[in-house]
Amino acid sequence: MAPVNLDCSDLAQLGSFDEASIISLLHKRYDANRIYTRVNSMLLAVNPYCELGLYIPTVQALYGKLAEETEPPPHAFGIAAEAQRGLLAGSSQSILVTGESGAGKTETCRRVLQYLSGTDANAPAGSASGPTSNLMAEVTRTNCVLECFGNARTAMNDNSSRFGKFLILGYDSTARLLGASISTYLLEKTRVVHHAAGERTFHIFYALLLGLSPSEMHELRLDLPPHETPTGASILDAFRFT
Repeated sequence: MAPVNLDCSDLAQLGSFDEASIISLLHKRYDANRIYTRVNSMLLAVNPYCELGLYIPTVQALYGKLAEETEPPPHAFGIAAEAQRGLLAGSSQSILVTGESGAGKTETCRRVLQYLSGTDANAPAGSASGPTSNLMAEVTRTNCVLECFGNARTAMNDNSSRFGKFLILGYDSTARLLGASISTYLLEKTRVVHHAAGERTFHIFYALLLGLSPSEMHELRLDLPPHETPTGASILDAFRFT
């Protein structure tokens, strides 16, 4: 295996394109908190399972300012910025997010929407204005509702999506958002009545229980609060809604 350069941010540029070299580079970048690596036009992300400060406003503004001048480090914001530039060039854009359970697909989609909601094709990068921003904010807020009804704790992920989502954003010729359509599919319906040991059913049931008073819990013979149930607490308990 040839030595790998930590600064190599594109697997397509590796001198030796073999499994050992790829794993070595991804491992070294991960240890340096560089969780994003390009594969030509694709973006590969390794879930760090912790906050790294990669999505703060200054970073978001960086990708809006540098996108046309130079290539910034690989990032979900960079993919969103490229798609936005493609829209301005008059070309429809598609972003496919795929990976194993716990890979970070839900979070990646959230960050792409974060970038798009914080920028406007007709305004300076990093700014937001008028109805476009309000509409995108509404689209972004649907994540919370969909995750509540369609996500659950699994052995691999505390906030695992148990369904697929297809989001269409409609823009005019100036890349200003006009509307959105969300379709869901392949919901794991059996999780309502059965799930593996150590896992949970959908978040919505625990969220509903958190709204009950002690007397109502007792009346329903639910003497244990949700966070004390045998399956344990999950990522979507009270702090997500306060």
